[in-house]
Amino acid sequence: VNVVILPPAPVPDVEAFSLFQNATAVQPAMLEFRPFLNSFKTPRIHAVVNLANSQPGPLAPGEYAILYGDDLAGLPMAAQQVPFLPVLADVSVTVNGQPAMVQYVSATQVNFLVPYGTAPGPATIVTSTGLQDSVPFSVEVRTSAPAIFMYNGDQAIAQNAPSLALNGPSSPAAPGSALTVYIVG
Repeated sequence: VNVVILPPAPVPDVEAFSLFQNATAVQPAMLEFRPFLNSFKTPRIHAVVNLANSQPGPLAPGEYAILYGDDLAGLPMAAQQVPFLPVLADVSVTVNGQPAMVQYVSATQVNFLVPYGTAPGPATIVTSTGLQDSVPFSVEVRTSAPAIFMYNGDQAIAQNAPSLALNGPSSPAAPGSALTVYIVG
């Protein structure tokens, strides 16, 4: 019996790669690969509204807002952690140059929090996808800008107290009773 002992096969080098250099910058080589990013197109903002009732108007620091447009993200993604981060699926938003925390992105929508440090007055919002920045979009920021959460397009989300029943035609609030109304801004 002839036995041939072969030298062990060389162990391949194992190396880890990351898509991002840091929280906001994509690795240069990944910019060429882009299997899921829509970074070749410039994102366009058409409207910025409050999250409660999707109405345009002033925003307030700390308020949830929705940015609608085109080519905003290469794939839809929701944040998997709280607090949210300023970059999600290679999409970021700034308000007057301050990074906003991003909660959800898709090709036509970005949900974000207006930075708490945003000063009242005119503000510009820019969204970035990959290395492409949108044209700045102008909004008004106020110290407060309350908006009531709505459902069915025109009904306020309000609960009768103490029953917590959703207020509406079939469940009106009794005179002198209290309501809980949900708002942002």
